[in-house]
Formats: sequence, structure tokens, C-alpha cells
Amino acid sequence: MTRRGNQLLWDPVVRLAQILTESYIALEGGNVDPKAERLFEKIAERLKSLADPTRLAILHLLQKGEMRVTDILAHMGGSQANISKHLGVLRQAGFVTCRREGVNMYYSVSDSSVFHICRAICDGIERTAEEEREAISHARRVLGEGG
Repeated sequence: MTRRGNQLLWDPVVRLAQILTESYIALEGGNVDPKAERLFEKIAERLKSLADPTRLAILHLLQKGEMRVTDILAHMGGSQANISKHLGVLRQAGFVTCRREGVNMYYSVSDSSVFHICRAICDGIERTAEEEREAISHARRVLGEGG
């Protein structure tokens, strides 16, 4: 993590942006470079795996350490089949890994960059909420409602 002014920058996110802008995107007649297009597809596939609140909750639970499916189920509720399905999506995307010990499957985070992505998105949500709060306060002052 680096800091530029008051803005926190997550190195993997910044590096990806640099790669995309400096190396891969070459708009030639409105077409995206085939290498960039494939990279965009890979990024979209990984982001799709994060586009579910249950999967995000599982990841943040696993941030505490390795867990069995039954442990995750105890925290999350729902059915074992549903939790296993979500873990399979996260595993296929490369965010989690699993190991078998007897009859138990243990899951853990294999790519912690997922938390950088979540933090960056949370920062954006927070900035937007603050901007909206300030706009509402300003409008109330203008309308004489205080604030």
C-alpha cells in the first residue's frame, strides 16, 4: 500500500491500471488490442465471482484463517450445498484453495488481492456517501433548513 496525498493506493490495483494503459490498450480504428481484450475477459471473470454477497461474506470469514465447510456453514447459515457451490466459484476464480483431511474439506484464501479490491470499492462507496452527505447539507443550508 502506498499513499499519495490523502489517497491510499493499493499497489496491485495501481499496477494493473498502469499495465492496461501503458502496454495493452492500443485503440486502432476503435478496436481493442486482442491481448487487452483477453485480459479484460480474465478480469471480468474474476470480478463476476465476487459479485455475490454470500461469496464476499465467505471470503471475509476465511480472512480469519482456514475453515471447514461445516465451520463456514455455522457462521453463514443456509445449506451445505449452497455454501459448497459458492466455495466452488471462489476456488475456480483462484481466490480460495482447499485441502482434504479425512472426510473434511478445509478452505483458505489463496489470493489476498481480493481484499485490496474490496477495500478499494469500499473507499469509493465511502467517498460517494460523503459527497452526497455534503451535497444534502449544502442544499439544506441554501433552503434555510439548517443542517
